Amino acid sequence: MSDSNAYSQVLELLRAESEAIAKAAARLQAAELDRVLSILGSCKGKIVLLGVGNPESSRRKLPRL
Repeated sequence: MSDSNAYSQVLELLRAESEAIAKAAARLQAAELDRVLSILGSCKGKIVLLGVGNPESSRRKLPRL
């Protein structure tokens, strides 16, 4: 992989991630966040968060939670 190609791929990835974050911020609801934080705060032990896939696939999965 050339340096130019790697640079282009990194820029594309960062743009996709920033777009996904902006979309998540636009959908964020204070009441939902409070509920999630309450649930997580009441958990005993460790909490493990994993991310798999691209921002778009993650966005499609989130409403199902």
